[in-house]
Amino acid sequence: MGLPCVASTSAWSGTAIAKGEGILAADDPREFADHIVDLLRDEKRRIEMRRRARAVAEAQCRWETQMARLDQVISGVVLEPPWTSWDPENDAAAGSRMAAADKGALEI
Repeated sequence: MGLPCVASTSAWSGTAIAKGEGILAADDPREFADHIVDLLRDEKRRIEMRRRARAVAEAQCRWETQMARLDQVISGVVLEPPWTSWDPENDAAAGSRMAAADKGALEI
């Protein structure tokens, strides 16, 4: 945590860090290598990227933040249970799952 990073654009897209703020993204091998060399040569930029990446990680990766997101996901499932779109007439397994859920016997 708190290190500047060079990654592919697909790896970067899964993060909460803005491109260039703590992560440099490139898919072209030459551009990727250029980012690494630039970071090795520019200590001031490395320090600033490290600071920004750590700030994002501290803000986004706290238990409280992650639990709030999990609560949102759970609320979405409770408000719109997945079995509401099942058609038990055409899916025998779905019907037995619904019956078990109705009886409170469904184990997860």
